[in-house]
Amino acid sequence: MRDFSAEARLVLVRVKIKRAEKHLQDFEAQAEAFRDAYTHVVGTETDVKTLQAQQYFAKLPISGFGVLAAAGDVVQNLRSALDHLAFQLVEAGQCRRIGERAGKRIGFPIFDTAKEYKARRTRKIKGARKAAIKAIDELKPYKGGNPLLWSLNRVNIIDKHRYLIEVGPDYLFEGEGFSGHFWRKAIRWRNAARPLFKGIFGPEMNQTAQVIVRKPLTKSQIREGQPLLEFLREAVKTVDDLVGRFEYHLRPRGWDAKVRNFPSPPT
Repeated sequence: MRDFSAEARLVLVRVKIKRAEKHLQDFEAQAEAFRDAYTHVVGTETDVKTLQAQQYFAKLPISGFGVLAAAGDVVQNLRSALDHLAFQLVEAGQCRRIGERAGKRIGFPIFDTAKEYKARRTRKIKGARKAAIKAIDELKPYKGGNPLLWSLNRVNIIDKHRYLIEVGPDYLFEGEGFSGHFWRKAIRWRNAARPLFKGIFGPEMNQTAQVIVRKPLTKSQIREGQPLLEFLREAVKTVDDLVGRFEYHLRPRGWDAKVRNFPSPPT
């Protein structure tokens, strides 16, 4: 265990990222089949002033429930990669194998506020080296500090425990168990959170483009109404980049006393 290299630890973490990339390919292939699928429907909504029901015509995009499920698989594996990274950081810091009981408490800390992060992050990564904890702090993994990491965590929680990823405001879905289409309307109740994504592709995107400009990890922006595909691509690239930056902090204890002129931790 003492000779477990940083490179080997990264391989274990990146297994999850590779799986996310595979699910992203599945997502893109399934979504492509519905790229130009639309239909016209008649809807009914209540006028907030008169409380009278009114009918309207709408042109709605069509997709499959499997598309949303594949997107959830991408998100789940990326979030797991971050948790695996946290686990490896703690093991490297402790220079011993972490037991199952202690391992249940370990996870990559992402919270809703900076105050909550400061209060609760230590128990998530207790045992990691101070330099590794500082590197995580610099990512600002909370809402308002790192929009991409916070959004990734939020979407993962929703997809795992509540309902399929929202791509509102209105979409028609098809899948096993339904005859015709299921009209999935975005929640419009007062004080309800808006869907993070607006559509799957986004009309302004070149869907064949794979090039994403690298940004500082704390500067990745998730804007309201971002297409789901764009978010998934950026999330895969960002998490892969983030994990690679922690190689320095995964090295065995005592390596710095044996190796001369090794570069300082990445900034």
